Amino acid sequence: MAPEDSEEEFAREKLSAYGFLKKSQYLDEDLKRRVRYASNWIKDFEEIKETSVHLSEDDKSAVKNLIEFLTAEDNPDQIQNAIFNIAKQHDLQPTDFFKLLYTILIGVPQGPRLGPYLLAMGKQNVVDALQRAIGNG
Repeated sequence: MAPEDSEEEFAREKLSAYGFLKKSQYLDEDLKRRVRYASNWIKDFEEIKETSVHLSEDDKSAVKNLIEFLTAEDNPDQIQNAIFNIAKQHDLQPTDFFKLLYTILIGVPQGPRLGPYLLAMGKQNVVDALQRAIGNG
Protein backbone atom coordinates (compact mmCIF):
# COMPACT_ATOMS: atom_id res chain seq x y z
CA MET A 1 0.00 0.00 0.00
CA ALA A 2 2.83 2.39 0.76
CA PRO A 3 4.85 4.02 -1.99
CA GLU A 4 8.02 2.03 -2.58
CA ASP A 5 11.00 3.37 -0.64
CA SER A 6 8.65 5.48 1.54
CA GLU A 7 7.15 2.77 3.71
CA GLU A 8 8.29 4.25 7.03
CA GLU A 9 7.02 7.75 6.27
CA PHE A 10 3.73 6.37 4.92
CA ALA A 11 3.23 4.23 8.04
CA ARG A 12 4.02 7.17 10.33
CA GLU A 13 1.53 9.40 8.51
CA LYS A 14 -1.22 6.76 8.61
CA LEU A 15 -0.63 5.86 12.25
CA SER A 16 -0.61 9.53 13.18
CA ALA A 17 -3.77 10.23 11.16
CA TYR A 18 -5.56 7.32 12.84
CA GLY A 19 -4.47 8.59 16.28
CA PHE A 20 -2.16 5.65 17.06
CA LEU A 21 1.11 7.57 17.02
CA LYS A 22 2.27 10.39 19.23
CA LYS A 23 4.86 12.91 18.03
CA SER A 24 7.32 11.53 20.59
CA GLN A 25 7.14 8.14 18.83
CA TYR A 26 7.62 9.54 15.33
CA LEU A 27 11.30 8.54 15.03
CA ASP A 28 11.20 5.59 17.41
CA GLU A 29 13.54 2.73 16.40
CA ASP A 30 10.99 0.13 17.48
CA LEU A 31 8.47 1.70 15.10
CA LYS A 32 11.00 1.56 12.25
CA ARG A 33 11.65 -2.11 12.98
CA ARG A 34 7.95 -2.92 13.04
CA VAL A 35 7.36 -1.10 9.77
CA ARG A 36 10.15 -3.16 8.17
CA TYR A 37 8.56 -6.36 9.46
CA ALA A 38 5.15 -5.31 8.18
CA SER A 39 6.60 -4.32 4.80
CA ASN A 40 8.29 -7.70 4.46
CA TRP A 41 5.09 -9.50 5.40
CA ILE A 42 3.08 -7.48 2.87
CA LYS A 43 5.59 -8.27 0.12
CA ASP A 44 5.13 -11.96 0.89
CA PHE A 45 1.32 -11.71 0.84
CA GLU A 46 0.58 -8.90 -1.64
CA GLU A 47 -2.70 -10.16 -3.07
CA ILE A 48 -5.87 -9.74 -1.01
CA LYS A 49 -6.82 -13.11 0.42
CA GLU A 50 -10.54 -12.61 0.67
CA THR A 51 -12.88 -14.91 2.56
CA SER A 52 -15.49 -16.82 0.62
CA VAL A 53 -19.01 -15.89 1.69
CA HIS A 54 -22.50 -16.75 0.50
CA LEU A 55 -24.00 -13.82 -1.39
CA SER A 56 -27.67 -13.33 -2.13
CA GLU A 57 -28.65 -11.86 -5.49
CA ASP A 58 -29.21 -8.50 -3.75
CA ASP A 59 -25.72 -8.74 -2.22
CA LYS A 60 -24.19 -9.51 -5.63
CA SER A 61 -26.02 -6.65 -7.25
CA ALA A 62 -24.87 -4.24 -4.54
CA VAL A 63 -21.26 -5.43 -4.84
CA LYS A 64 -21.44 -4.96 -8.63
CA ASN A 65 -22.62 -1.38 -8.10
CA LEU A 66 -19.78 -0.76 -5.68
CA ILE A 67 -17.28 -2.12 -8.21
CA GLU A 68 -18.64 0.28 -10.84
CA PHE A 69 -18.41 3.17 -8.39
CA LEU A 70 -14.86 2.30 -7.31
CA THR A 71 -13.56 2.30 -10.86
CA ALA A 72 -14.44 6.00 -11.18
CA GLU A 73 -13.91 7.40 -7.67
CA ASP A 74 -10.78 8.26 -5.70
CA ASN A 75 -12.26 10.25 -2.82
CA PRO A 76 -12.40 8.18 0.40
CA ASP A 77 -15.39 10.12 1.78
CA GLN A 78 -17.33 9.65 -1.45
CA ILE A 79 -16.56 5.92 -1.36
CA GLN A 80 -17.66 5.71 2.26
CA ASN A 81 -20.95 7.47 1.44
CA ALA A 82 -21.47 5.35 -1.66
CA ILE A 83 -21.31 2.16 0.40
CA PHE A 84 -24.19 3.43 2.56
CA ASN A 85 -26.18 4.59 -0.48
CA ILE A 86 -25.63 1.39 -2.45
CA ALA A 87 -26.80 -0.68 0.51
CA LYS A 88 -29.97 1.39 0.79
CA GLN A 89 -30.61 1.20 -2.98
CA HIS A 90 -30.57 -2.58 -2.71
CA ASP A 91 -32.73 -2.74 0.44
CA LEU A 92 -29.77 -3.91 2.51
CA GLN A 93 -28.95 -2.69 5.98
CA PRO A 94 -25.77 -0.58 5.65
CA THR A 95 -24.23 -2.31 8.67
CA ASP A 96 -24.81 -5.70 7.05
CA PHE A 97 -23.31 -4.53 3.76
CA PHE A 98 -20.24 -3.18 5.54
CA LYS A 99 -19.87 -6.48 7.43
CA LEU A 100 -20.14 -8.36 4.16
CA LEU A 101 -17.44 -6.24 2.52
CA TYR A 102 -15.12 -6.52 5.51
CA THR A 103 -15.61 -10.29 5.57
CA ILE A 104 -14.87 -10.62 1.86
CA LEU A 105 -11.80 -8.39 1.97
CA ILE A 106 -10.18 -9.04 5.33
CA GLY A 107 -11.96 -12.09 6.73
CA VAL A 108 -13.61 -10.39 9.70
CA PRO A 109 -16.91 -8.48 10.00
CA GLN A 110 -15.38 -5.17 11.04
CA GLY A 111 -12.32 -3.09 10.49
CA PRO A 112 -11.01 0.40 9.81
CA ARG A 113 -13.07 3.08 8.09
CA LEU A 114 -13.76 1.37 4.77
CA GLY A 115 -13.58 4.26 2.28
CA PRO A 116 -9.95 5.19 3.03
CA TYR A 117 -9.01 1.57 3.60
CA LEU A 118 -10.22 0.49 0.14
CA LEU A 119 -7.97 3.12 -1.42
CA ALA A 120 -5.05 2.12 0.78
CA MET A 121 -5.51 -1.52 -0.27
CA GLY A 122 -5.37 -0.47 -3.91
CA LYS A 123 -8.58 -0.03 -5.86
CA GLN A 124 -7.70 -2.63 -8.46
CA ASN A 125 -6.89 -5.19 -5.75
CA VAL A 126 -10.26 -4.48 -4.13
CA VAL A 127 -12.15 -4.62 -7.43
CA ASP A 128 -10.48 -7.92 -8.32
CA ALA A 129 -11.33 -9.41 -4.91
CA LEU A 130 -14.95 -8.25 -5.11
CA GLN A 131 -15.29 -9.64 -8.63
CA ARG A 132 -14.00 -13.01 -7.44
CA ALA A 133 -16.52 -12.91 -4.58
CA ILE A 134 -19.45 -12.46 -6.97
CA GLY A 135 -18.07 -15.02 -9.39
CA ASN A 136 -16.82 -12.70 -12.11
CA GLY A 137 -13.12 -13.03 -11.53
